[in-house]
Amino acid sequence: MIVSLQCEKKVERRVIDTGKPLTILSPKTDTPISSIEWYFGKKPIKSSTNLAISFQSVRFIPDYQGEYDIVAELYNETNKIIGVNIFKYNAIGSNYKNISLDKEKQIENIESTKIDSVNEKLDTLSNLDTILNDTNQNKIKKDTIVYTDSNPKNTVNNNEKFNYTIQVYSFPDESEANKKIQKLKVAGFDAYKIEFLHPKYNKTWYRVRVGMFIDFTSANVIAKKIDNHFKINTWIDKLN
Repeated sequence: MIVSLQCEKKVERRVIDTGKPLTILSPKTDTPISSIEWYFGKKPIKSSTNLAISFQSVRFIPDYQGEYDIVAELYNETNKIIGVNIFKYNAIGSNYKNISLDKEKQIENIESTKIDSVNEKLDTLSNLDTILNDTNQNKIKKDTIVYTDSNPKNTVNNNEKFNYTIQVYSFPDESEANKKIQKLKVAGFDAYKIEFLHPKYNKTWYRVRVGMFIDFTSANVIAKKIDNHFKINTWIDKLN
């Protein structure tokens, strides 16, 4: 049974300022929530701002004047939708260039240079071998898996089951998901995508994830590295 959650009251849109970060807390419900899908229901045509997502909240910087709708879809443990909340805003002020987007463009510019130079710079910034210390490096390697296709296995040779993965992005556009996967792989993270049927739009969407882990602690270590490198907020998702 689908439980409908109340959206924000039908009043004038909340007025916010361009260029100022806005954090929206996850909706509360009496029904246990297993995961939340956050996405823009509406934003100005020229806007290129992105959502920085975590399970507890979502954050974004309005970069153009206009209306922004942020949608939160709530799912239970069986991946059934149990509620939808829509947060509506009207941004006013001067057009603003998102700093985080500038950094992303800088990365794209680096990627267009010689491959050898790119690898050297990115290895210095985010290669996992330079991030993990000697005491936990072997443990992390044991708990992660390198994917060779879009359908990774859920068990290892010793029959230990993977329980967690890192949710990074979610897109309706497969090409956009592939671009993010490539960036994650270049940075040294084992990224892959999972197709799922969006229950609201009845269309195929693509979740971009990193790794599969036996325990939460190992997943959290890698998630923090992704957050720090790409200036985003990931969250740990429990595998079925």
